[in-house]
Amino acid sequence: MSLYLNYKFKDVKTSLNYLKGLLGKYEYKAGYYQRLAEGFGFIHAPRKRLHHGDPTTELLLSFFADNHTLKSKEIKALFTEELQQELERNRLIARTDKGEFLSVFRIFPLNHFLILIPFRRFTEPQVYLGAESLTFHKYIQVIKHPKKILDLASGSGFQLFGLPWQGPNYSMLGIDLNPNAVTAATLTAEWNNCSQWMTFKEGDITTDLYDFSEKFDLITGHLPILPTPDNTRYKDTVHNDGGVDGFEVVRKVFPAIPDILDPDGTFQLILILLGDEQKPSLFSEIEQILETNGLKGQMLAIKKLPVELDAYYRGKKEFEYKKWMDFYNNQDSTYWYRIILRVKKYSQSDKDIDRLTFIKLFRTDFSKLPKAIALKAVLRSMDHYLSDLDSISNLDREEFEMISDRLAKEISQERNHQKSVTEYGKELATIFPAIFPNSGSAIRFWGQLTSSFWQPKYLERKLW
Repeated sequence: MSLYLNYKFKDVKTSLNYLKGLLGKYEYKAGYYQRLAEGFGFIHAPRKRLHHGDPTTELLLSFFADNHTLKSKEIKALFTEELQQELERNRLIARTDKGEFLSVFRIFPLNHFLILIPFRRFTEPQVYLGAESLTFHKYIQVIKHPKKILDLASGSGFQLFGLPWQGPNYSMLGIDLNPNAVTAATLTAEWNNCSQWMTFKEGDITTDLYDFSEKFDLITGHLPILPTPDNTRYKDTVHNDGGVDGFEVVRKVFPAIPDILDPDGTFQLILILLGDEQKPSLFSEIEQILETNGLKGQMLAIKKLPVELDAYYRGKKEFEYKKWMDFYNNQDSTYWYRIILRVKKYSQSDKDIDRLTFIKLFRTDFSKLPKAIALKAVLRSMDHYLSDLDSISNLDREEFEMISDRLAKEISQERNHQKSVTEYGKELATIFPAIFPNSGSAIRFWGQLTSSFWQPKYLERKLW
């Protein structure tokens, strides 16, 4: 555990409140959202500077959103010398070996709150906020206002701070195994004056839930859900390792839910599951779990990717493409699903309905034919996406144009437009191995050209 997160709010209250005033004065929230509209970066940090924006706002965003280092001169433009020393003493900012400064926390605006999320370099284990967090937040749904809310694997507290029901008439509890997450979320609750109804505690959700005696109207959970090979456990990422099938932690939590869920309440969580072209392979098991525990549910499939595309993203990072594909093949999996699971208690009036309903809400489905392909538009944008490939990024103009011409002739053939994105992407990888090092890169390329709503896995829509 990083020393940076040994906080007591009373020690940092003055510094944080000064920061709140400073961020408000220079419209930090507005600048953050405006930058997000320009384009997302990884973990949803604004990645484009607004050169027309207020220079002080940009300096604050650079420091607290982008985690850029600031020189002493730039720090003095933001803080008095006294406050700078206080921020250092309270470990809210850190000095590098070169005498420059870094913020320990990203300050993320959500609704009327400012959320403190420790930057990865300062925490071990890390406190997670990723694409799934924002996606899950958009899909949480309830019929009535829940008075008692439980958030499992709460992390930074993002899900609780994002709910529309706030105030002393509500009771919100977040539980997480990561002490850094509990400390950061508690600090955020204190800073935003909502600790009266929102609390966080350290605990193991696979065992501690069985000791609860109270019931909740709404239980949410962004648990560790990433399917992970046994021999490839990620370092310091307790937040995402869901075992080989991505369901290891969730499987242990489910039996506790009936005893802590109000009769009219809902349990909602986000999942990442592997499967075939039709549905996730764990559908039948989840259906059986619901029946065993007196529950019913809806499985909303909101994203579906061929495993080759997922292996392409992962292969460029922690693990090699071939090894990821071997993992997926050993699981007999051809597609990767992002799922929202909504669960309620089963009643006598439900005896004629299915225990689990599978609902397809895919933004993009690469297993189907692309919608009417506008060949002129495809050819017009082809070179843009082609130049993004590492395999040909160093070619001179003449070589690039030669490859582009060959590729244009191939994809212009009408027969190729009668195939799914996955199918034709695999063919492109076979026909042009020098351009596409693997099927995933070719599927990605063809998906970009033919799917109007296509986006990379680690980027979320601007519309959230």
